[in-house]
Amino acid sequence: MKNYYFISREYNRDCHSITLEAWKDDGSKGRSFCNMEYLRLFACKNYNSYHCLMFNHNKGINLHNISSAQTELDFIYSMCKQGNYPFTQISQKNYLRLKKHILEIYNNYPDIDFDTNTLKLE
Repeated sequence: MKNYYFISREYNRDCHSITLEAWKDDGSKGRSFCNMEYLRLFACKNYNSYHCLMFNHNKGINLHNISSAQTELDFIYSMCKQGNYPFTQISQKNYLRLKKHILEIYNNYPDIDFDTNTLKLE
């Protein structure tokens, strides 16, 4: 069994999005690549008035996302060449480092003060 790690980034002047995915190859004869973790952070900030932070984190063994690729090369090609913002394969070390930073950003983002409709900046 082998694990694969991918990153996708999208950004412009005000918004940044980063997606991490971890997949495993079950190693069987009729190969199956299963998604183990999906993590996405989207942050958007307009200095005049707009703040937005969205966070999505799915993790587990054999999540519903399954690739039907029959070979390792087909799987990596399908991950890296699809969509407007294809993934780039990264090492496990970089995946874990980036995951740690994404979780820190999300956990340290200020709460909203619902009384004044502003961020609680400390």
